[in-house]
Amino acid sequence: MKNFLLLIFIFISLGLKGQTKTDIAVMEAAKNIKSGNYESALSLLKNANQTDYRVQYFQILATEKVYEIYGIEDFEEIHSLRIKLKNYLNLYRSKNENYSNDLMMILDRLNSAQPAQSYEEYLAIKEEQERQKRLKLKTQKLNELKNNFQDGNYNLILQEISSLRRDDLIDDYHLDYYQANSVYKLLENRTNLSFNDIENSRKIFRSYLTNYSSKDINYTNQIKDNLNILNTNYPATIDEFTAYKQDMERKRIEQELKDKMARIENAYEKANYYQLDLMLSEFPEGTKYQKDVLFYRTMYDYWEFNQKSYKSFNDISTIRHLVENRINNKELKNSKHYGELLRVSNILKNNYPKDIKAFKELEEKKRQATLARLKAEEKQRIEREKREEAQRRKAKRQRKFNRGYTALGFEGGTIAKYGLRFELNGYRDLGFFINARTNLMDLTELENTEEFVDNKNEAVLGMSVNLTKWFILNIGGGYGFYKFKNGQDHYASYKYVDSYYNENSYSNVLIDEEYYTGYGGVTVRLGNRFNLIGGVSIMNFMDDFQVDPEFTYGLTINLK
Repeated sequence: MKNFLLLIFIFISLGLKGQTKTDIAVMEAAKNIKSGNYESALSLLKNANQTDYRVQYFQILATEKVYEIYGIEDFEEIHSLRIKLKNYLNLYRSKNENYSNDLMMILDRLNSAQPAQSYEEYLAIKEEQERQKRLKLKTQKLNELKNNFQDGNYNLILQEISSLRRDDLIDDYHLDYYQANSVYKLLENRTNLSFNDIENSRKIFRSYLTNYSSKDINYTNQIKDNLNILNTNYPATIDEFTAYKQDMERKRIEQELKDKMARIENAYEKANYYQLDLMLSEFPEGTKYQKDVLFYRTMYDYWEFNQKSYKSFNDISTIRHLVENRINNKELKNSKHYGELLRVSNILKNNYPKDIKAFKELEEKKRQATLARLKAEEKQRIEREKREEAQRRKAKRQRKFNRGYTALGFEGGTIAKYGLRFELNGYRDLGFFINARTNLMDLTELENTEEFVDNKNEAVLGMSVNLTKWFILNIGGGYGFYKFKNGQDHYASYKYVDSYYNENSYSNVLIDEEYYTGYGGVTVRLGNRFNLIGGVSIMNFMDDFQVDPEFTYGLTINLK
């Protein structure tokens, strides 16, 4: 393997030593052309063999790209490159088919871009191209003038015409036509018009008709029409112009007053009274709109009167007299506003007191009505506060009810009539209870009684389960005992006889009997304060219920 690599290295070394200066130049030039460095490629090929077909091929490639980059269109330069192409194809066409195909494509591009084969033919083509270019630019500029005129850009047209005359691109009759009509159009819209402006416009129209009336019939007819309008609608002498200016100023003032009155009417219709007051104060006096100004000023005063929260009799009297004066005004009687003034006058007559006595009586009624209203509002406020307080208390009680209770109270039964009960409830609907009961039976009574007497002492502990917030199930168990005499029937299922007691004459001695009891019952909550208890206690409940149950009942009081 090492010997094989050594042989390859030797062959490569021999190959490199066999390259000529031209070979190296061609390789480097190809790299530069590929990376776009065309001028560097031409510089490398200068020192190579100029008769080598590869050198000529890459020179032609790089030269075309340089011409393309710098936009070289000079006939001599392009003609020289074309000769180089033809010489190469004549001498080296068969050397490299790909080279030849590339150069033939370049030759086609040169002939298409620069078809002239002689300098005279080149000049003729160049001249025709310039003519076509100017013709196209002329058409473009004429279209711009036409569009600007249609859009009303008359000042811009006059600026452009000065530049176009210097370029000598468009015939003068086109430029004079647009200049004359633009000056005329600007004349129509000028506010500071002078007699010289009118005369200058006439002069431009006449000059066009004198010089170019035969150039374009449409242009000529338009110029004639505008000149006729100018002669008809505008003064011909300086005296006529002075009178004309005065008339125009009168019309301007009249239009200005008309516009102001239109804005006043609009403000009144939209009830924009602040703007109405401002515009009325700025409206000049002594005009033909004086009756309209009086009407709108009256309506503003009436609106201002209505805005007052308290209207004194002086306010009422003042606005009433003002409206009556306007109604009696001769100018307003014949105006379109008279009906509205009558409507306002009727309102002031019918809705407000006629004299000071009626005003005071009305004020007293208002005062009494206000007092009654305030009293009713106060009553409503108190009732509302009571309802809100009741709702708060109810909510408080409900919250207290929902979070459970701790209670202590009485619980007795049909046998053990006296008892004490304690219960705690509220943790996840669970709780517990304790009750202890007794009948407080007198022992002497038990000893002296032949028959068995019900008696019991019992204590129960159990768990509570909330079935609802107010209904609770109690289940538990406990311990108890009762007393009886030897040989008496009792709660047991058999008759107990103790021989020891009989033999020793202890028949009156009381015997204690212990038992376990089961308990079930319910607690019914009667609100946040009291709870009603009911239950049943079963003695020796595991012995098939051979003893009658004892029913319990009670009432507890919530401690919190």
